Amino acid sequence: MECKDLLLSITRCHELASATGDSSHPCAIVVRSQTGQIYQVPEPWTGHIETAPILFIGSNPGIHESEYFPRSNWSDPDTIDFFTRRFDRDAGYTYQKPNGGAQYVKVYEGNNGPVVSRHWVRFWSMIKNHAKAIAQDQPEAGKDYAITEMVHCKSNNEAGVRNALSHCSRKWLPAIMEQSGAAIIVLLGDHPRDAAVGLWGLDASQRVQFDVPIAGRNRAVVILPHPNFRGKRKIEDYVGQQELEQLRSKLPRA
Repeated sequence: MECKDLLLSITRCHELASATGDSSHPCAIVVRSQTGQIYQVPEPWTGHIETAPILFIGSNPGIHESEYFPRSNWSDPDTIDFFTRRFDRDAGYTYQKPNGGAQYVKVYEGNNGPVVSRHWVRFWSMIKNHAKAIAQDQPEAGKDYAITEMVHCKSNNEAGVRNALSHCSRKWLPAIMEQSGAAIIVLLGDHPRDAAVGLWGLDASQRVQFDVPIAGRNRAVVILPHPNFRGKRKIEDYVGQQELEQLRSKLPRA
C-alpha cells in the first residue's frame, strides 16, 4: 500500500460506522465524541512520515471543534496535503513564530477563518523540545520529526482511548511503521507504552531500548511521560547522556 493510500484509509476508517451503531464496539466512546454528519476525520499522522528520522507517538489527538482540520467532506488531495504538509511553513495550515518557537493551529471564528488561534499548542512545543534535545539542533517540525497516535480518532482528555487502544493500534500501527523512515521512536505516555509493549515486545521498565525490530528494521525506542505529566518532563530527566549520544548516532548526518 502506498503512503497516501494508507493515510486515506485511516481517515476513512470503516470502523467508524460500526462504532457509531454498536455501543459494545471498542471504538464506540472515542468515535461518539463527535456527532453530526460532517466530522473531523481520524488523524493518521502529521509530517513527512516516510523521511522524518524521529517519530513521536501519542495516545490520541485532542479535539477543538472550530479547528481548521480535515472534515469528512474534504477531498482526498486536500486531506493528503494537510496531513503531509501540516507543519510546512509555506502550506499555511498552522502558524509557527519566525524564531522557530511556539506553534499554533488555525481556527474558524464566525464567518472569519481560518485565522491563527490565540493559544499555542503545548503538546507540539514539548515534542519539539524533545526533538531538539535528541538532535542538539533546531529541528524543523514535519521534516526532522513526524507525529502519529495509537488511537487516531479525536476526543477530549483521552476519552475512549483505553477501550480503543488495542484494537486501533493493532489495526493501523504496523502499516504506519512500514511507511515510517524513523530510526528513533518516542512513546509519549502510558497508553502508547502499553500498546507498544504488546506489539513490539518492549521492556516497559527500560526508558531506552536499541535495535528493536519494527516493520523490517531495527529502531531505537524511547519511553517518556505524557507531555501533560505534572512531574519532570524533559528527556534529560529520563535518558542518560551516553544513551542520548547513542540516539544521536542514529540520525542522518547533515
